[in-house]
Amino acid sequence: MARMFGGSNFKPENFVALYPWANRAAMRQIEDMVARRLDAGERLYCYVRPECNPETTLAIPDLVNIYVFDGIKERWYPVPNR
Repeated sequence: MARMFGGSNFKPENFVALYPWANRAAMRQIEDMVARRLDAGERLYCYVRPECNPETTLAIPDLVNIYVFDGIKERWYPVPNR
């Protein structure tokens, strides 16, 4: 099930180039966890930050950091994109 938690599906700045493993396995697991918590009525703050290698000119990040905060606990989920 595809889910959009915020932001436009039409703005290029809302997209990050990911390799299939990172997109299908790692990101999906975190997105599903967030979706379950939202469906349960929790309010969450989520921030996603791609980390690119400054020594390359590739627009594909090496890592995507996902920050989830529920007002009490915070958690970083690093997703390697290799």
